[in-house]
Amino acid sequence: MLEQQLAEAKALRRKQLLKLSLGFITVVVIIAGAFIFTSCCYTGGVDKDEILTELSDTGQTKPNNHSLAETIPAETNSSDEALRQQYITLISEYENQLQPQLAKIELNKWDAVRGNELQRLKQAALSAFSQANYQDALAQLQQASTLATALINDSQNAFATAFSKAESAYANDDYQTAKLQIDQALMLDRESVEAVELANKTQQLPALLPLLENIQAARIENNYRQERDYLTQLIELAPEREGLVERKQELTTIINNQRYESLVAQAYQAVKKGDAGKARKRLESAQRIYSNRSELSDISSSIAELERKQRLEKHLQSAQSAMASDQWTESKQYLTLALREDPNDKSIQQSLEKTNTILELNQLLSQHINNPYRLSSQQSSANADAVISKAERFRSDSPSLSRQADELAVLLEKMNNKVSVDVRSDNQTNVLVRGVGIVGVTEMKTIQLLPGYYTFEGKRKGYKSKLIDVLVPYDKATISLTVICDEPI
Repeated sequence: MLEQQLAEAKALRRKQLLKLSLGFITVVVIIAGAFIFTSCCYTGGVDKDEILTELSDTGQTKPNNHSLAETIPAETNSSDEALRQQYITLISEYENQLQPQLAKIELNKWDAVRGNELQRLKQAALSAFSQANYQDALAQLQQASTLATALINDSQNAFATAFSKAESAYANDDYQTAKLQIDQALMLDRESVEAVELANKTQQLPALLPLLENIQAARIENNYRQERDYLTQLIELAPEREGLVERKQELTTIINNQRYESLVAQAYQAVKKGDAGKARKRLESAQRIYSNRSELSDISSSIAELERKQRLEKHLQSAQSAMASDQWTESKQYLTLALREDPNDKSIQQSLEKTNTILELNQLLSQHINNPYRLSSQQSSANADAVISKAERFRSDSPSLSRQADELAVLLEKMNNKVSVDVRSDNQTNVLVRGVGIVGVTEMKTIQLLPGYYTFEGKRKGYKSKLIDVLVPYDKATISLTVICDEPI
């Protein structure tokens, strides 16, 4: 802009100088012609030098051979150049400093009167400069600069006021006022980043207002959860609202505290009612909210004690049921578990001792019953009698023990009844029963033996001896066998 103006001004100035020179030459020619005419017509008594003197006195320049530049006063040229340079400096400052700030303002909307006046002054300055009227050009430009500075200062003050009102209205969720003021601020500075951001946020207010109303209603009703839910939705739309985030955190703390206190109370109530499962769940939920609260340790201890008592009770019930069903192995398992829950309980210790005794007696009775012929020995028979005597104490507790004791008693009786054994031979073999006695040489002889294992031996001179192992059963009245040595040596 500045370079274009200067180029146009130079071209115009050259034209004007050319016109001025032509005019000056014309004047000189006319004066010279008049002088010659006067000289020719009035030769009587008038001196040439006098005529020249008169021309000089009247302000007419003497005709001479000097250049056009020498005819222009040096003082006038110097003054114009100074004014010209002042104009160039001032227009440069205007274009570089004032114009960029004016460009931010919508002058036609904000102050059309002063905007038009500014344009008029700039055009007048340019026009005067174009005509080499530097003094007028400079004066017009100075007025334009003063007016531009005033416009800028006034717009900045007005912008600050409008922006402040827009911020306050936005903070109070007053959409109409915020929209009006931010539009005003943008009209005064459309390049303001802060104003553009606030305008964008203000544009969102209509969508936020229903949520804000819901939040307010929930707050009045002390419905903290609902208020937090609405706040969460609002923060997603307007994350820059730090106050909302702080309020949400505050609500979260309130909700957590209420939830925690409720869970603790429910846990204690569940313990009181003996519902360990519910109490444990409430405790775990409370721990997820606040894991290090001191009261949680007390609740945990109460729940643990309740669970221990319930396990103990369950084990004792199972043990009792097993004993009632004559299942003493299972009873021992449950009583052992119960004793782990309460090692100092004398009653459990006694029940476990009784169970172990019954199991031991059952085992001994089974061993004797399963090996009846061992009862043929006096020692084994005495041991069996002792077991039967011990089992007498628990007959009412264990039907199976009672049956086994009776079975062993019958077996002992049978084992003490002798069995008739018919021994047949050839009247040549000498028969004996090892460890018992001699049967002798016989063709047939009946002897009486207690049930058990025996070895019959036959001997005959010139023949190999013969050994026969015989089981005398307790469940038969008579058996027979033959012992004959019939294999020569």
